[in-house]
Amino acid sequence: MSSSNFISKGFKRNIVKVIKDHGLVVNDNKSKLLFNKHGIKITGTVVKENTLLSPNKTQLKMYNHFDKLMDLYSTDPYQKIEILNLCNKVNGLLTAMKIVESNRICLTYKIK
Repeated sequence: MSSSNFISKGFKRNIVKVIKDHGLVVNDNKSKLLFNKHGIKITGTVVKENTLLSPNKTQLKMYNHFDKLMDLYSTDPYQKIEILNLCNKVNGLLTAMKIVESNRICLTYKIK
């Protein structure tokens, strides 16, 4: 850990507890704390007010891929390989978000 301010062991323990409460594991060899006014970034997550959140970057990627998927499906449904690739990307990002935020409600769309 490096910081211009002291980081207590109790504070770090609280963060690890929040992560474990969500069924995730902290790898001590890869852990580092970064402080900013928007929360504490942990690889693939943000801890803010004792809650784990998905980073906005992950959410934006998922929505962008989903928009591309819907656009491609509606304009050229015969591009099956590209549609399948976009489905896999959206599914992977959505799974990553749901692992971090298990109670998250995601909108789903029906494709006819």
